Amino acid sequence: MLEALQKGNVDSARQLGEVVWRAIKINLEEVNKMRKLIVLGTTLAALVFLITACTAGSAAKVPAGERVFNVNAIEIKGSTTTDGLAAPTSNPEELSKGYAYKAPGVFNKDNPKAWEVSSYQFNPSAMTVFQGDRVKLVLFVVNGNKHKDSIKDPDGVVVSPEKEHARGREYIITFTADKAGFYSLHCDEHKDTMNATITVVPRG
Repeated sequence: MLEALQKGNVDSARQLGEVVWRAIKINLEEVNKMRKLIVLGTTLAALVFLITACTAGSAAKVPAGERVFNVNAIEIKGSTTTDGLAAPTSNPEELSKGYAYKAPGVFNKDNPKAWEVSSYQFNPSAMTVFQGDRVKLVLFVVNGNKHKDSIKDPDGVVVSPEKEHARGREYIITFTADKAGFYSLHCDEHKDTMNATITVVPRG
């Protein structure tokens, strides 16, 4: 009789323990859900704050002024010999005015198998300013005896007329970036490859 009562108490205690554990487990799951929701909410709030600060305030904090860029007119060269690679069958200079080619027997008189190709570029070829900035390009010609450079605004209007620039000289080109969009620096002497883009971002 006593053993039966003790067994009944043990069973009751076990059942009670299971009920309590299920209650605790449910509460823990709810707490974890709440934690995840709090973390998610905090993260979203921080993200919204950062986006708002970047889009609404960053441009306004940058005062209008003169932006100076040092730009080099350069020629990228590469050479090899016909022992390693056959010379091109088509003259690269016929593909673009920005390419140059010195064939075997022309490039190096002492090594008639050697040949060279090159391409003219502006470096850097991409710049960014805010709308309303005064842009100053300090152009130095490293390669190419003659360049014919001009700048057009996003609508194709010339803001810096074409001028001839020679090797070893420095030139100053200035204009005001009144329009948002892409301004293009272009060399007509080496068109197709010798271009640079000045991206103008709205000030906000």
